[in-house]
Amino acid sequence: MKKTTCIIIYILFTSFIYSQGSIPINKKSFTGALEFLPDGKLAEGYSRVKSASPMHIDPVINPDNSYIEDNQQMKGMLGDAVLFLEWWTTASSPAERYKFDWTSSGYFEVNYIDDKGQNKYQRIDRYKLEKYPNLLQRFDNITPIDINFEITFHTGSIPDQDYYDFRKKYKIMESLGSAGYAVNYTRKLNGDFILYKPSRKKQDWINPGIVQGGWNTFLNIPEKYQDKESRLIELFKMGTTLEVSSFRISSIKWRMSDFIYIVKKFEDYETGKEKPTAFDEVANGEKENKAGDGFWDETDLVDNETESFYDENKRKYGIRTLKKKILLEGKYDEIKKSPKEKFYIAKKDKTLYVLNNTGKEVYQQTFNEFPNYGTCNDGGLWITEVTEKNQVGNYNYYIRTGNQYYFRQGKLNNTKKWFDSYQPYTQGTIFVSSGNDDRTYAQKKADEERQEAEIEREIKDRNRLLGEKTNQLKNNGYVSLESVSCKLIL
Repeated sequence: MKKTTCIIIYILFTSFIYSQGSIPINKKSFTGALEFLPDGKLAEGYSRVKSASPMHIDPVINPDNSYIEDNQQMKGMLGDAVLFLEWWTTASSPAERYKFDWTSSGYFEVNYIDDKGQNKYQRIDRYKLEKYPNLLQRFDNITPIDINFEITFHTGSIPDQDYYDFRKKYKIMESLGSAGYAVNYTRKLNGDFILYKPSRKKQDWINPGIVQGGWNTFLNIPEKYQDKESRLIELFKMGTTLEVSSFRISSIKWRMSDFIYIVKKFEDYETGKEKPTAFDEVANGEKENKAGDGFWDETDLVDNETESFYDENKRKYGIRTLKKKILLEGKYDEIKKSPKEKFYIAKKDKTLYVLNNTGKEVYQQTFNEFPNYGTCNDGGLWITEVTEKNQVGNYNYYIRTGNQYYFRQGKLNNTKKWFDSYQPYTQGTIFVSSGNDDRTYAQKKADEERQEAEIEREIKDRNRLLGEKTNQLKNNGYVSLESVSCKLIL
């Protein structure tokens, strides 16, 4: 009886960001950035790996999730984050270096125990601390004190000849997954690899170093597969792109005393229980001209700067002047301002709005599902919705369609119907013939050729179905999602 052994390499995980994007090899190293926010702004100039689902935010950054320490909770401080990495291979070992940049959200919320043993809640917005410079400085100096990461990855774009020689060398009978080389590894990275600085302070690369524990630590190869370590290392080293399947912040630690100190001091100052020291007091200077904002009409305001703010009582966002005059009470769940135009895009439940500088609604649309939306660097606003998902035949591939709306100066400028194809995350599999395989060489060769032919037939059939569907969509006015960007749909 013929015997074969199946070796399956897989990683199980939860709460990861499923990602899209790859990092090409450059001068024998992979250098790029993992962005934990779908519309992150901190990784310009780097090869970037972003969330495959723009609505998926890392749980640690999600403002609805709390950091808990000693029965006290804090949430909201982390606004944007990116992990920069550089990986390369020395003569016999993997090497690495990292840096971590982040920006604050401009606020935090705390549930804590006061001096009387009572549970209390307080939200602190940075702008409210401007009259107490010591508290403002304390806020701006807050930094994480420990962060751990997990990155699931493999290499891709292996040259055809190297791939063929590899499979022949190890008698591999099957393709290494439908993506070609989809054997995934997990790098667990502890906080010792990171230097921490306050928000918006650019980090320095740590000194490069050899990975302690070598390839076994770097690839995190399960113990029962360590006898196959050499071939898995070889497979990784052949790749010319780093394909990151998913990543996450597995844990984060803050100094809770920083938040509690600010909250308690702020409350004492505001209630008069404690008088600010000389350092805290801010010279009043010339009093604000009360006629200033009061005499602005809507036409004037459209040409002046305004900002969004968070209404603590209503727990919603509104709009006000830079002098803190409220123009629109809090009513929206979220709000974003165009970087160059005097317009906002806001969300309330499943309805999206475009607002002018005073908060007047100039466009609105309600969606069946929560859409993705944001701002473009050129000033425009955009909304994207998914309209349909269909599986391609019996294969683990899908065609997705949607609409993208683009706004200039608050007006709907263009609409694009788009499509894309994608494959949900799958576990990589290697099939290797065992040492006690009693087939003859001719039988092995025939089996291998038969299996390769079957794989090729499946790939051709899948590509044919994909091609037929995409051509049909193109004929109906749809364009590839890759071509739909802030610039190209003008």
